[in-house]
Amino acid sequence: MKDRKFIKMLSSFSPGELKEFEKFIASPYFSRGRDLLPVFKIIRTLHPNFTHNNFNTEYIFTKLYPEKKFDKSASLNLINTLTHPSSL
Repeated sequence: MKDRKFIKMLSSFSPGELKEFEKFIASPYFSRGRDLLPVFKIIRTLHPNFTHNNFNTEYIFTKLYPEKKFDKSASLNLINTLTHPSSL
């Protein structure tokens, strides 16, 4: 997960830039119909090093959807879609 472009981009942000980026993501003006704020808030907790032992797609999925069971292909596709740079 650490090698994704999205994570590399976020790791280069200062705390102030991260806060401004959160405002950008939350803005309905720039939204493309996907609510990326919950994913961002989970990932942001691991900033700047993203060194959590379980930092992977399953970790993010279970944090986003605690009531759902992780399905390797469907869940992976969902997280990949949400963290893909074109989603932003």
